Amino acid sequence: MDRDNDTENDKEVEKLEVINKMNIDLYTIDWTAIGSVATTIALIIAFKSINASNKQNRENPKLQILLIRKEQEQKRLDEMVNNILEIIHSIKPIDVLDFSSKWIDKTLRQKTDIRSTI
Repeated sequence: MDRDNDTENDKEVEKLEVINKMNIDLYTIDWTAIGSVATTIALIIAFKSINASNKQNRENPKLQILLIRKEQEQKRLDEMVNNILEIIHSIKPIDVLDFSSKWIDKTLRQKTDIRSTI
């Protein structure tokens, strides 16, 4: 029985020794290693963000060129609309009637001329 008690005591002593060894003191932590790990993590994050930024910068000129082209097309369309509006305002309704009647007469004459030649 004494032997069993001794072995149990020995086991408890070993457990206490392990616990004492595991007792972490702030002075025993290797802060240099922790700092280097943190620096490595920050370096990886910085690399990924710089890489993403470079990718956006490569795609961005394409988008800027597209926007400039669209803006130029819109300006051309606006100029065309303004020109059409100026033409419309400068034309008198009687001129339109006169032109359309002459155009219709000319078209009808051409059709009748074609029929008469057949």
